[in-house]
Amino acid sequence: MKFLLQTGIALMLFLPIAVFSQEEGSNENPSGESLLNELSSKERKEPNLKQSKSSLIQKIENLWKWGGKLKKEFPGLLEGKYEKETVEGSIDKHLEKVQLMDELFYEIDTVKIYGQLQNFESELQNTMQNSNFYGLPEKVWKECSFEYQGTWLLDMTSFFWENLSAPLQREYAQIYQKGYASFLGKSVEDTFTQNNISIPLVFIPPGRYWRGSPSDEIGRKSDETRHKVILSTPFYIGKYEISQNQWKTVMEYNPSFFKGGNLPVERVSWKDCHRFCHKLGLRLPTEAEWEYACRAGTTTPFNMGHGYNITHDEVNYNAYYPYASFPQGIFREKPIEIGQLKNKNAWGAMDFHGNVWEWCYDSYGKYPQEDVVDPEGDVFDLYRVTRGGGWSAYSINCRSADRSKNEPGFRFIYLGFRIVKDL
Repeated sequence: MKFLLQTGIALMLFLPIAVFSQEEGSNENPSGESLLNELSSKERKEPNLKQSKSSLIQKIENLWKWGGKLKKEFPGLLEGKYEKETVEGSIDKHLEKVQLMDELFYEIDTVKIYGQLQNFESELQNTMQNSNFYGLPEKVWKECSFEYQGTWLLDMTSFFWENLSAPLQREYAQIYQKGYASFLGKSVEDTFTQNNISIPLVFIPPGRYWRGSPSDEIGRKSDETRHKVILSTPFYIGKYEISQNQWKTVMEYNPSFFKGGNLPVERVSWKDCHRFCHKLGLRLPTEAEWEYACRAGTTTPFNMGHGYNITHDEVNYNAYYPYASFPQGIFREKPIEIGQLKNKNAWGAMDFHGNVWEWCYDSYGKYPQEDVVDPEGDVFDLYRVTRGGGWSAYSINCRSADRSKNEPGFRFIYLGFRIVKDL
């Protein structure tokens, strides 16, 4: 036991020399502090690797500090002259700290530590490039990727991404969707079929995005606090809003005020929609999923690629009240058939803006200030979230970030929904 103790402490005291020795021919050893400052000076964008590096540096720094203090306060320790009962002081506390470093002694090749840290930048870049299975341009992937639970995903909250033009955001988001679907062996477009019902679907890859709106967005409301959201798993979402034909096939009645088989179903409550989904093994999208799928990579008020305006040729809304200072359009005063207008987003979904408001699964609640993963809203609030605006809505209510709410039993002639199918 005494031999093990001496060996362990000896390794601890001489570890800094082995780890931080300079190249052959150098007459000086760098100080631990200067090397640590040098290694810590470069910021990394990858959270997991950065955390691992910081943890390793902290361990080495602690060994350096504790080893020096032990050697100074107990000079006879290595020669076996230390007798515990004759020494009064903090030696046991030091030994407790040393024992916490067991994993460093047994799991890390200390001779290679410094070399690993020196090569950190190249290793990071190689890992990122090797993880780019999705076909994005190298520059985009380098600036807009992050690792979450072992998988590299697209980060649509990065400074680089936010400063892309809306058409480029759309283009790269589409590349990412196709690449991620191919990586999983999935189709970008699919169809859910069951008991004589057919629902077209589009693939939504996981990723990180800004939910809410920037402070200078026209029409912004106080409940749109901007924060980062990670959606960690892919899913399929309805390409269109659920039609009256689809509803009637499953539920055997048509509640809609404006009748038409290919019109979106309306006058359905959250509870009605939940029952429809339950019959088919589907579900409503969460609010976070809805906005993510609606945006499809865009950070602008609308998702069509130009981003800063909608017209009545693209969206069925009350165009007497256009966005910002754009000219007025027409007001149709009713819903229109699903998929009729040219408003497909980068991921192939349609009618996220206008036509009918869409129910989400979540209860309405205040947004968090911090970043979140796979959020599902406030479980205690009575109201359920509705999104997207409808045929009677003003342009500001059709924005990707706009939020509304209703009681789960509420029905009206502008309320519909779309579905989600889990992979």
